[in-house]
Amino acid sequence: MRQRVPGLGSALVIAAMILSGFGPRYRVLWAAELVLVVLWLPVIVWAHRRIHFSNVAAVTTTAFLLLHLLGAHYGYNEFPLFADWRAWGWSRNHYDRLVHLAYGLLIVVPVHEALRHVLAPGDSTRLRLLIRYLAVSEIMGTSMIYELIEWVYAVSSSSDAGPMFLGAQGDAWDAHKDMALATGGAVLVMLAGALRDKLDAQQPSADVRVRAST
Repeated sequence: MRQRVPGLGSALVIAAMILSGFGPRYRVLWAAELVLVVLWLPVIVWAHRRIHFSNVAAVTTTAFLLLHLLGAHYGYNEFPLFADWRAWGWSRNHYDRLVHLAYGLLIVVPVHEALRHVLAPGDSTRLRLLIRYLAVSEIMGTSMIYELIEWVYAVSSSSDAGPMFLGAQGDAWDAHKDMALATGGAVLVMLAGALRDKLDAQQPSADVRVRAST
């Protein structure tokens, strides 16, 4: 089953890419957003062949890419789930905020697994904590890079797709908030993982429990 989940995830993302191209709200914007998936998917497949990501990492990666493709199809600024944002007293459509948070929550999982594979912490608690720190740093760094890509596209585009791709929706601090949400999501997941490791370390092993009971 472990071997099938990543393959199913890749097939689902490819199918969603194709379906998202049927009647997107803004064709130019959809094409720009699709570049992320087109670039990412081969890298993810290549990394999986070397690292063999867990089913959890495969599911979280697939979930994020599907969220992004939904935003590409409908437009992040006009996503129908939050279409009544004005009636709710919101200042904007918050779908892009949701996806930035999801980036930290979901993508930090495969990033963490890749770093564990490369650095092989073993039983070193300090190295495990360093890997969690590096995973969060990776999310922070890639979030910043994406915000720079949005900025470059927005200022160089001659169409209305530029500001829509930027997705600021009138918020001067949009990029800062997006990066903060991604970072916060990654921190939450890594803290939860560190807490789990600590609790696991406090539990006696099966051999110790057997000896204690005899």
